[in-house]
Amino acid sequence: MDRTHQTIESNRQDPIERHCTTIKLVTDSIYEIRVAIEESKIQAEVDITEIANWNTEIDKKLEAADLAVERLRKWVDQHKRDKENVASEEQIQFEYQFDTNFLRQK
Repeated sequence: MDRTHQTIESNRQDPIERHCTTIKLVTDSIYEIRVAIEESKIQAEVDITEIANWNTEIDKKLEAADLAVERLRKWVDQHKRDKENVASEEQIQFEYQFDTNFLRQK
């Protein structure tokens, strides 16, 4: 997940959204593969404790990936809010200038 930090530091929306999507796709694939492997282990009568330990390790890695996705989504959401705030401020400034000019003409 070091790449997540570097991607956020780039402060560029497209790479951040792309990285978020990539992590999500990879973790979804890992989850699907995990289920298939777990099924194979159960059919092969692997010790349930071993399967549980294996699942715990995968869960830790998936959790780290989920946290990275959450950080990336928070960045994107904040970036969108910031853009909206700037647009609102520009609109307010424009309206203020318009009103001021209108009043000066009277």
